[in-house]
Amino acid sequence: MDGIYLKNEIPDYMPQLQTFSFNIITRTNVTAYVNDQLYEDIRCTFLNGKFHQVDFYLDQYPDGMARSHIYSLPYRMNVMRAIRSTFSGGLFTNVRAISLPDLFCPFKHKIYDRIAHSFPRLTDLIAFNHKPRNYKPSHEAKKNNQMSSVIVFPNLTHIEICFGNINIAEQLLVDINMLFLHLINLTIPYSCIDEVTEDFTRDATRWNCANIKRLNFNRVSLVHCKEFHLYFPDYK
Repeated sequence: MDGIYLKNEIPDYMPQLQTFSFNIITRTNVTAYVNDQLYEDIRCTFLNGKFHQVDFYLDQYPDGMARSHIYSLPYRMNVMRAIRSTFSGGLFTNVRAISLPDLFCPFKHKIYDRIAHSFPRLTDLIAFNHKPRNYKPSHEAKKNNQMSSVIVFPNLTHIEICFGNINIAEQLLVDINMLFLHLINLTIPYSCIDEVTEDFTRDATRWNCANIKRLNFNRVSLVHCKEFHLYFPDYK
C-alpha cells in the first residue's frame, strides 16, 4: 500500500473527514527484491500527498512475502502490533502495548534499545518466534566481550512469550541484557523458564524474576519445587 492507494481508497470517499489516524499493515507476494529506490518511491507517495505526517517501513522475507507498515503521526493509539526489526523508531508516548513477531529476522540487542527509547510508557510486551536459533547463554557472550549496554524498561509490567524458544527468554530475562524494574506478570512456556533459569538456580535471571507475582505456563496443574518458590518469592 502506498500513499496514492491510501488517498484514493479512503479519504476521497469521505469528503467530511477531518481527522484520520491509522496504523495499517499489508502483506503481498513479490517477484523481485524490494530495492532502496522502490522504497523511496513509495515513501514519496506519502510525502507528496495529503499525508505529511506518516512513517513507513518495509520488510521482505525469504519465503517471497513482503510486508509494509504505515502509521500516522503523531501516533494516538495505545497499541502497536507486529513491530519488525526494520522499525525506524520515534517517540510514541501513548503506546502501552506492543507485539514483536520474530519470524525470519531475529531481533538484535540494538532493536530492543530502539524500542525502549521509542515507547517510554510501555507496560505490555508480547514476543514470539517460530524458528529456533543457535542458543548461546549470555554469560558466555559476556566472557567474549560481545554484550552491549543493559537496556532498561522502567514501566513494563507484563511480558508474554508465545511460541517461544530459549533464545527469546535468554534475551529478555538475563540481567546483562535487559532490566525490568516492575515486571510482575510473565507468560512463558514452562520448558523455557526452566531452561533459562537453569532449574531456578541461575543468578543472571534472578533479578528480573524477583518481583513476579503471576506466572502462566499454559498448564492446568503443576507442582512446583522448593527452588521455584525461592526463585519467585512473590508468586501467588
